[in-house]
Amino acid sequence: MNNDSGKQSYQTFRNPLTLKVTNIPTVIDPKTGRPIILWRDIQAVFKNADSIRNEEFLVPFTIDEILEQVIPLRIAHHPGDVLDVVMGTTEQTISTGETEKKNRKTTMTD
Repeated sequence: MNNDSGKQSYQTFRNPLTLKVTNIPTVIDPKTGRPIILWRDIQAVFKNADSIRNEEFLVPFTIDEILEQVIPLRIAHHPGDVLDVVMGTTEQTISTGETEKKNRKTTMTD
């Protein structure tokens, strides 16, 4: 959503595997009035996203007054910071070299 100046605000995320950065628009949390990023928007870009870090610190999901995660899941906006997306352990996160070796083996035995 728009910030006080009327401009759309974004959060910058970095894929630690490729170092590519992506800007995802923020939305305003209707309860707090603060900018947030919905987890589903992060996962739309980073399919295997597991968590978010700001340098060495975990960026937690927003919680409510009884310390439960707010649904839909969301994180707070960190203006000016580039947040790293920690990817889950899946076939897609295997290093390119290992994937290429597997592909070559399959091709050679076919």
